Amino acid sequence: MRSSSRVLCLAATLIFLFVVARAHRQSITIDEADSYLTFVHREDTYFHPASANHVLNSLVSKFFTSRLGTSHLTVRSAAILGAAVYLLACAYLTAVVFPAGLAGLLAFLCLTLNPFILDHLVAARGYSMALGFYAAAIATLARLMIARPASVIPWCAAGSLSLALCFVANFSFALAAVMLWFALAWAALRPDVRRWSITAALVLPGLLAYFGLAHRTVMEWPRGQLWYGAKSWTETFWRMLQTSTYHLPAAFVDPFRYEKFQETLIWWIAAVGVIWLFRIATVARKRQDLGPRDLRLISFATALILLFAGTIAAHQVANWSLGLLLPLDRTAGFLLLLITLSLAIPLGIPVSGGGSRAALACALASCVLFFALCLRISYFREWRFDADVRDVYQVLEKLERERGIHHAGAHWLYSASLNFYRVMSGNQTLQPFVAVNKGGDLKAYPPDADAYVLWFPEDYSFIEDEKLEVAYRGPLSDVVVAIRPRTAAR
Repeated sequence: MRSSSRVLCLAATLIFLFVVARAHRQSITIDEADSYLTFVHREDTYFHPASANHVLNSLVSKFFTSRLGTSHLTVRSAAILGAAVYLLACAYLTAVVFPAGLAGLLAFLCLTLNPFILDHLVAARGYSMALGFYAAAIATLARLMIARPASVIPWCAAGSLSLALCFVANFSFALAAVMLWFALAWAALRPDVRRWSITAALVLPGLLAYFGLAHRTVMEWPRGQLWYGAKSWTETFWRMLQTSTYHLPAAFVDPFRYEKFQETLIWWIAAVGVIWLFRIATVARKRQDLGPRDLRLISFATALILLFAGTIAAHQVANWSLGLLLPLDRTAGFLLLLITLSLAIPLGIPVSGGGSRAALACALASCVLFFALCLRISYFREWRFDADVRDVYQVLEKLERERGIHHAGAHWLYSASLNFYRVMSGNQTLQPFVAVNKGGDLKAYPPDADAYVLWFPEDYSFIEDEKLEVAYRGPLSDVVVAIRPRTAAR
């Protein structure tokens, strides 16, 4: 094994261990809890048609929780497996595109250390597996276009199965998977192989996976479920920038001014884009000096750009014709993967001139450094309000033991997560938590409760009006546990 391959394997292993550590450490969020309680904990609901039910995630989570019990790791088992697939796919992809040297490591770290990607490789939703299998299909495309295997049939079958599993993991990846399937079909066509063999390899594995895992859910799909998304591409890409640059430590940037700081990062992204264009121009100018493999690499980069454009166009047509919202945040992961890989590929083409290669390497290194500074192990950006909910539940169990509190009112942001911990702990004496105050109605809180789990900015007046005492305040979020004075004195 080459030294560059060993370094790549070490990096992938360390990042995977980091993902597992986060999966064990971080509190279960509202979306994870709703998904588990509705589609995993109950019997025969893992095929239920609903946007919150990511079928492959529910099936894998059901398998592990039913055999190993309910814990952070078993509930997030599908995400952890998805992370393993994603890391292996990215490692193989960079090994094919970048045969040796620092370029492959920089590309791999850009693909895997992005805060947006890492968040969704941990959360117990379908996005991790969808990203993993989508990356595996892109790795298959790279193999077909760059390395040219002796037989394309097994690679076509692998690509077909990967795309089907990507769709089953998360239906929001449907159009992206279809466009990538067409790219695979185009790359697989060869005059020396019968087309019916290629067609069978591209179609049958995917169809079998689809009919075995998702057909029932798709056929029973109700209207009005696909409600999450962006209304414009500006919103899509702006949020992609925000999620990819969250969050530098307070020692670098004042947290209260971070959103303003993120606006300045547009200039950094623009500078990276200019450097990339400069590198592309340099490669195009010296194309006649390139060998056959380098020309195939250029063809692969062109295919990725066309795939990106085709996926954008498909989503726009769906938006115009069906009113389907555009990708946003967690549903836009495939776009980020395509952008990152397209930015990195020119670094693997051995053409010098004007310092373009060194400039692009420095630009990617700056991305890696920024991502490394944003690493976190205690919360997700999208669900930071739930970062302390595990500690909140422990506080409530302590209040139950010491002061006889069995009923607590809970803001809707925390009720599902608290119910998850109630199920996981097997506590039958603490009453289930009912979601209230979703519309800001403070009168919805139960008046007979002795404790409340509140969202501090919105519920401050309730604390004042009811003369509650704060028993716990979250260090990472705005959650508060408040109790009545008579309870405190008991």
